[in-house]
Amino acid sequence: MQKGEGVTKFNLVFEKGPNEFSRLDIMNLMSCREDLYRLGLIGTSGKYCDKDDSACITVGYGNVSQLVRRIADGRHIFAVSGTRTGNKSQLTEYDYTTVLEYDPRRNYVKARGHIEPSSESMTHGAIYDIISSSGSVVHVHDHDSRLWKVRHEMGIPMTALGVNMELLRWLKK
Repeated sequence: MQKGEGVTKFNLVFEKGPNEFSRLDIMNLMSCREDLYRLGLIGTSGKYCDKDDSACITVGYGNVSQLVRRIADGRHIFAVSGTRTGNKSQLTEYDYTTVLEYDPRRNYVKARGHIEPSSESMTHGAIYDIISSSGSVVHVHDHDSRLWKVRHEMGIPMTALGVNMELLRWLKK
């Protein structure tokens, strides 16, 4: 299924069922995500309604993932926060899902869990593919540029400048 503006834009095959990880496996990820929410780096950016207020949506931002395992053929299986969870200060293991397959060339994601995956799941998969040493991916929105200003002092790793170009080259293969 492909969805509209502000939500999933890839073809998703989703199976409701058990994840490929336990709560214990993602405890650090869950703790990190709570800290990011507390800092306002993950959350919601308000309510947007049509002209007569008959239809409204709340737009969330930010998501996290953690590598579950690498497969011999180069693919990756990972846990990712679920779609529409930006409004929650704490997530449970049921608010994460397992991405089993993804293919940017086909605009395709296959996932299994209790909730559909983040709309950024394809990007997370591409980062695992391009940066083979990645064990997790954190996507935040730093509206006040607080992290950007102190990133070196805090030792925060940032995406290397050439990664966007590398991603484009990889997608054109």
